[in-house]
Amino acid sequence: MTATETSTDTPDARPAEAVRTRSSARTAIAVFTAVIAACAVVLTAKVLTLDTAPPPRLIDQDSLAKQVTAAINGVKAAAVTKLECPTAVVAQPGLTFECDYNQGFNGGTAIVTVHDDMGALGIEIRG
Repeated sequence: MTATETSTDTPDARPAEAVRTRSSARTAIAVFTAVIAACAVVLTAKVLTLDTAPPPRLIDQDSLAKQVTAAINGVKAAAVTKLECPTAVVAQPGLTFECDYNQGFNGGTAIVTVHDDMGALGIEIRG
């Protein structure tokens, strides 16, 4: 056989390459699809198990100030001139915190205890 002649006995390599390329592409698509499906399952499971507990109830700052002021005025004769209580207090039963107050030149502390999750308070005046 000469260099210009071609043999009909050897199979052409191009169809085998094309089959391998198509096979690789199909494998890649299958793996990609499996990964997407797994992610979808994980995401669905996460969404279904989210904790849907309501946010904690906070004690209303205006109501707190009015209740503490009324308690102080019920014990002391002078009017409250300054009241400082913590902000964003959670209505958690048993929680205790302090509010500082001034009555003219005198001051003191109100010890506030939360009785229930609805914000019922107990107030003890010191000072």
